[in-house]
Amino acid sequence: MEIYRPGAETRGFAEPKTEIVDNAAALGPIEAAAADEPLATKFGPVSVVAFATSKGASRHCLGFVRGYDDPRLQLSGWFCQGGAEFIERSTLACALERLTLLSAGSEPKIGALFAQAELNRSFCGQRDPILAATPKYHLLWQALAKRPEPRRVGR
Repeated sequence: MEIYRPGAETRGFAEPKTEIVDNAAALGPIEAAAADEPLATKFGPVSVVAFATSKGASRHCLGFVRGYDDPRLQLSGWFCQGGAEFIERSTLACALERLTLLSAGSEPKIGALFAQAELNRSFCGQRDPILAATPKYHLLWQALAKRPEPRRVGR
């Protein structure tokens, strides 16, 4: 995940597929295919590109990018999984739902952007934060169910 604030080095951001493939160059992206429709997130529509890797272990990834004009900012990155299975778009959306701003320093527009995003948050499909403060994420619950029981030491 990268949050990029360009300075004078660039006038604008590249086309989403180009941006994602360039950012993932260390993974050796192959078979990159842009999604037909953007992914709905708390940050608004995010462009998504699915790709497989050619370097290191075989992985399937979803790259994403979302640019803003005011403030000039770009959110981008990729979410990968080993093996032959592809990542579900909802898993990526849920990961982005959890992104939180800790400090904006002297950048009130960045703080406002993240505050607006929190108003749009869907809690990974559960709109009511009181009833579902922790998002239901099926892979997480499966992993918790398989963990060994902690040892209990008597007094």
